[in-house]
Amino acid sequence: MMNVSATSIRVAYISFSFTLMSFVYFMHYAPSTETLSQYENYINQLELQRMRLPAAKKRIKKTLDEIKTTSDKWESIIKLKTPPLSLIDGGIDLSVNRWQLTVNARKFRDNAQELINNHMKSRNIKVISGPLIPTPTSEASKIVEDYFNYPAIPFPVVIFDLGEISVQGNTEQIESHIKSWNNLPRFMALTHNLKLSGTSPKILATYDLSIIGYIRGNEISSYVPEPINKKDQK
Repeated sequence: MMNVSATSIRVAYISFSFTLMSFVYFMHYAPSTETLSQYENYINQLELQRMRLPAAKKRIKKTLDEIKTTSDKWESIIKLKTPPLSLIDGGIDLSVNRWQLTVNARKFRDNAQELINNHMKSRNIKVISGPLIPTPTSEASKIVEDYFNYPAIPFPVVIFDLGEISVQGNTEQIESHIKSWNNLPRFMALTHNLKLSGTSPKILATYDLSIIGYIRGNEISSYVPEPINKKDQK
């Protein structure tokens, strides 16, 4: 029978205890500690997000309010500064067939010319040379592209560069006349290159005038080819 000394027993006991402690640490304590640390980090992140939530809600509300304000402003501009869809009311509907549109566009042009003429006369000023709006093409295949600038511009719009306008009056009349273009209904008006000569009450004012009209509606008449002239076939 093998004799085992007391010292050997003690060494074996210490070794076993160390092995057991290592096993417990690496298999249970260490993973539990790591999991607890991860859980604490997750809780901290949630708490941080909770603290940030009121500020995020305020930013969202502010953004939505700004969008609504901008939308309301644009709606007011549309009502006052764009031609209506009704031809009778001075507007234009681009969804009608292009042959009809060539006719309607001329009426639209005449209505716009009448509007500008009345605007010029209502300012109590002497008109030396007034604006003349160009006549639209009679070609159905080109009416949308040439007169309403679509699709060269992503949305239909009329742009009338009307050249130099000359009026005569005193200082107050000239100033009132130039500012009045801001109040032109159905269109946006831009005056530039203003030049003054003479003395009051016969000051001569010359300036360039541009008229812009954003066309309403979601539908635009599709392209149609021009009819073939039988004489051209011979």
